This record gives sequence, C-alpha cells and structure tokens, in this order.
Amino acid sequence: MFASLLNGHHLLSLWLGLFVASGIAAGIVSGFFKARKIQPKGLKWTIFRNEAGFAIFNLAIAALLLAAPVPVLAQVPPPAIGTTLMAPGLRVTHLDRAIVFYRTALGLVEAMRLHHGPLTEVMLSADTPRGPLILILLHDDAPGKAPPVTHGDGLAKIVLRVPDVAAVATRMKAAGYPVEAVHQTAQGPAILMLSDPDGYRYELVGNRPPR
Repeated sequence: MFASLLNGHHLLSLWLGLFVASGIAAGIVSGFFKARKIQPKGLKWTIFRNEAGFAIFNLAIAALLLAAPVPVLAQVPPPAIGTTLMAPGLRVTHLDRAIVFYRTALGLVEAMRLHHGPLTEVMLSADTPRGPLILILLHDDAPGKAPPVTHGDGLAKIVLRVPDVAAVATRMKAAGYPVEAVHQTAQGPAILMLSDPDGYRYELVGNRPPR
C-alpha cells in the first residue's frame, strides 16, 4: 500500500499534504510557546519556525519525488492531436507522363491543379476528383529546376492498399509498363512492387484472401 503512494499524483498529493500539515503544526507549536512565554531547549522546535527548516523539509520531499519509480508527469496522458496523413508530395521530371502512369496503374485522377509561379502542384485522388487525396505531384518549369530525380537513402517506398493487385499488373502490362511478379501467399494478401517513371517505389498490398 505504501509503495503505491510513492508514485505519480499520489506522491505529489502526499507532499502537499505533509507541507500543509507541517505549516499548521508549526503555527500551533509556535503559538503555544508564545502564549506561555516558554523558550524550549533540547528538542529544536524552532526548526518549524524558520525558513531553513522549511527549506530542508522541501529538499527532502523533492529528493523523494525524484527517487520515485514512476515520474509524476508520466501519469498525465498526452493530449489528443488527431494527426492524419493527407498525401506525400513527389517531385516529377515530366508532369504529363507521371499523370498518365498513375491513372493507368492506380486509377488516380487529377482533382486540382495549383500554380505558384513556375511551380505546378497536381492533386491526384482515387477514382474520382472527389475521392480521397492520394498523391501530390510537383513540377517546376524554371530553368534547371526539373532535373532527373535522384533517390538517396531517405524514402524507401510508399505503401498503398489496392483491392485487386492482379488487375493492376494486367493494366500495366497492357499499357507497356514493366511489371514485377505478384507475390501471393495462401494466408497473406497479394503484394506487387512497382516503380513510377521517376523511380519512386511502391508496394501495393491487396486484400487478404477470405478464410
């Protein structure tokens, strides 16, 4: 039972309670001796009547708090933020070529196009312009701003859920795009790895087979 008090808010409440109780006790003792004009000796009652006594008391309680197995702040849950991923933005070398690829392979359609000077942003949504936003393609027409995309060790792949992976492979083959083999297991979903014209890698994950 005592161990359960030595953590979190219980320990903080215990400290506050002891602090208030010590202050009340010091006031009572001080008033008692003042009323009787007694100057106690031996037991150092004056420790409750000066700032040094309270400082020592607070330091001792602070040390107890620091030594507690569970920090006080650990008991406070983090606030709910509600962060969600809207869409990754990818720089492409040829905007029209990329739009055709994503329409053929993934059924993505142009939902919106924004112009910021020479920079163009194309929002691609699933199936219809009002569908969920999936990708943002960026292309800069300024001289020297659209060189071939080079891929370092940062972005490894983008994973997308596609109900029918085999249908994606069939459409890509018919359109003349290189297609890797579909990986299918008896228990897991079908998986297809593909690359877009700028070399971005995708992992398409199908639905799990019915049991």
